[in-house]
Amino acid sequence: MPSWLGTLEELGELDLSSNNLHGDIPKSLGNCSNLLKLSLHGNILTGSIPEELGNLTSLNVLNLQRNNISGTIPKTIENCRKLFELRVSENSLTGSIPDEIGKLTELQVILDLSHNSFSGEIPTSLGNLIKLERLNLSCNHLQGKIPSSLAKLTSLHRLNLSNNDLRGRIPETFSGFPVSSFQGNSPEGLCGRPMEVCLRSGGKKGMSNAAVVGIIAVIVFSSTVICLVMVYIMVRMWCHWREVAISSTVDGGGGAGREQRREMRGRKGGDDQFWKLSQLVQ
Repeated sequence: MPSWLGTLEELGELDLSSNNLHGDIPKSLGNCSNLLKLSLHGNILTGSIPEELGNLTSLNVLNLQRNNISGTIPKTIENCRKLFELRVSENSLTGSIPDEIGKLTELQVILDLSHNSFSGEIPTSLGNLIKLERLNLSCNHLQGKIPSSLAKLTSLHRLNLSNNDLRGRIPETFSGFPVSSFQGNSPEGLCGRPMEVCLRSGGKKGMSNAAVVGIIAVIVFSSTVICLVMVYIMVRMWCHWREVAISSTVDGGGGAGREQRREMRGRKGGDDQFWKLSQLVQ
């Protein structure tokens, strides 16, 4: 990009997107104080974001995505207080997300810092961007918890914090976003709706679905074994009771027969004695 672009101080819009421009972004662009839109996305620009871009106090749109820009976001970005769209995704930017971005309270359309190598925690100052409708911080190396201050972003209708190293509880305000907005974080992971529920004792997530299914399977199997054992015991008890009942019936029947035979013999003996007594009388 030629440095003489910086001499166009009355320039209102500069769109050089989707070309094969290479090299650094000219620092001289900071002289274009009337610039409202700067769009350089889709090139092969390298180097860092010039601090001089902080002089563009009238800037509404800054789009530097899909280049090979490295380094950090300059803190002078806070001077661009009229920005309502900031895109620097798909570069090689590093370092932490500057707190100064939280001062860009006119940001509304989108803040897209995705697909870089940002590290550290999400600044709590982002909670000041109450007009923001889309926030994309995915595919970085962001750590720690989601700041509770982000719950103030009630205008958000798109959110992507996936593929970072975030952990802890998801603010209740974000429960309406899809699971894909939070997937791919640290092993401890995020918990709370729409993800898995958090344990009461802390921010760790609950058991996985596989663990729950395994526990249910063990409980069902154990219950089945216990039921079968109980049925077996009951059958054995019933069989034993039946054997005792049959044995008692047989023994009881034999005793009655013997008693009847004794009675019949007794009667027969009495009749014989009566007959002999009758003969003696005659």
